[in-house]
Amino acid sequence: MTDVENIERLIFRIFGIEKKIRSRSNSNRCIAPLNTQNLGLFAYNFHERLSRLARVFAQSPKELNEIAERVKNIGEAREWGWAGPYSELVALDFYAQFSKNLSISFINQLPISLHKNSIAARSGRKEIIDIDILLQTRGIKIYTDVKSFNSVHLQILETIFEKVESFALSSLKKSILVGVDNLSSLDYREVKAHLGAEKTRIFETLWTSF
Repeated sequence: MTDVENIERLIFRIFGIEKKIRSRSNSNRCIAPLNTQNLGLFAYNFHERLSRLARVFAQSPKELNEIAERVKNIGEAREWGWAGPYSELVALDFYAQFSKNLSISFINQLPISLHKNSIAARSGRKEIIDIDILLQTRGIKIYTDVKSFNSVHLQILETIFEKVESFALSSLKKSILVGVDNLSSLDYREVKAHLGAEKTRIFETLWTSF
């Protein structure tokens, strides 16, 4: 069973909702650990989280479908793209602990015209605001937008490494290993701006070295 087939079966088993992922051979660092006979701690906790959410939102088909869609998004993601939808599920699971005192709804679209003082309105958006989780208690509404903090440096570097290694193998018939010093102290925007040129320089160096 592929990682994609496994996550599809997991969605159906827990939520009773069928979701299909187009890229049948896809995998990433989130769904791969779920596709083993002996589940590790991460996979066990992942299953438990989905089961808790299924119980809390059992009477809300809309929310259940949105949760199942986020799990599908995790299965569709490449590289670190799964971190966003995964973080939304973690946040939702946390707030769901307080569902007896909070009214919780997942994925809300608010008209910009009704929220003119919102950051989205002030930044120029004209139609809707996507809100991940809406919490309501005692007449108070709390709108949340969940974000994940990824190692952007690592994502950029992995892309460069793959391209350079593929270039060396296809053009030079050589297998190479590319390394990098610790870039954690650099602004990722600086890294992103200069690594394209570094990639070209590496290509040129490889051509002259072999």
